[in-house]
Amino acid sequence: MIYSIFPTKDSTIYEDSRLQNTGLDAILEITKSIVDSDPLNSRILIKFDTDDIPSAATSSAEYYLNLFATEATELPLEYTLYVKAISGSWNMGVGKRSNFPIVDDGASWAYRDNNVTTSSWFESTDESASYNYSTYEGGGSWYTNSICSQSYDYETLDLRANVTTIVNDWVSSSLYGNEGFIVKRTGSLESNSTSYGSIKFYSKETHTIFIPKLEVCWDDSSFDTGSLSALIDSDTEISDIVVYPKNLKREYNENAKTKIRLTGRARFPTRTYVTSSFYSTVEYLPSASYYSIRDIASEEIIVPFDNYTKISCDSTGNYFDFWCYGLQPNRFYRFIFKVSDSNANSMYFDNNYIFKIVK
Repeated sequence: MIYSIFPTKDSTIYEDSRLQNTGLDAILEITKSIVDSDPLNSRILIKFDTDDIPSAATSSAEYYLNLFATEATELPLEYTLYVKAISGSWNMGVGKRSNFPIVDDGASWAYRDNNVTTSSWFESTDESASYNYSTYEGGGSWYTNSICSQSYDYETLDLRANVTTIVNDWVSSSLYGNEGFIVKRTGSLESNSTSYGSIKFYSKETHTIFIPKLEVCWDDSSFDTGSLSALIDSDTEISDIVVYPKNLKREYNENAKTKIRLTGRARFPTRTYVTSSFYSTVEYLPSASYYSIRDIASEEIIVPFDNYTKISCDSTGNYFDFWCYGLQPNRFYRFIFKVSDSNANSMYFDNNYIFKIVK
């Protein structure tokens, strides 16, 4: 299962405008420029509610922070972004980068709340926290024992950082509470004299499907074939089968939870004399079978083929549990199925298995 949680708040804090809030901006940005020999950086603040983590998620669940890139300029070919746990509360605010004069009601480089109460990012209670000193004091504070990262090398600009250690600490409350993530470059790269350009991501205020999300991933599959026979054996080529959902509906409520049943059969069944329909015989797919979900309009992969999207089996056939939360309402999606045999030969089944998510 791959279950998505959306942010409750996010913002970018800018060193070049240390009192500016951008909480309502549709863009989150990591940037660094050099002005009069001074390095000027930005960092991303983003928070998710861990109470939204489903109780069905197992103790072995993994968590991934996903930010979707919209634009990049003058980036180095290789770089790393770090994700750390923010220490202390902060106010998302109501500003935008384009505001003039600037809006200072909300978190900024200088303060965690606003320019009136002026609460410092660093507090004496943050015993394990780090406080940045650059051209100006500020830039957020974070716990030094909570570091995750993603390195880029001729790869996609999207960020998908494994933040399992941080989320587990939040959930267990053993070290610190959940105040969200800060995304930044390393201190040495932020403070040197080199400009590293800009990478922009969609924020929670975007009107696209590319909303930041925290993925909760766990293996919910079960494989018990009972008395069923295998669809693929030593005499069957994987290209000679057909796979399709048996009970797919045209529409699902955005909060629906359902079980999708799959049927597999020979593409060209051998002619035999029987008293019942060939299509009433149920045979099971290989255990290396998976599902994926794509957005129809954009062709964006919403749920990838993964060990967390394995297709299950019970005594009545193959199935997978489908939770609609995390898919945008009033959009069309389609399922694609992947089946691999014992020789690692794979076949994809993509025959317009389309559904719509509704409110």
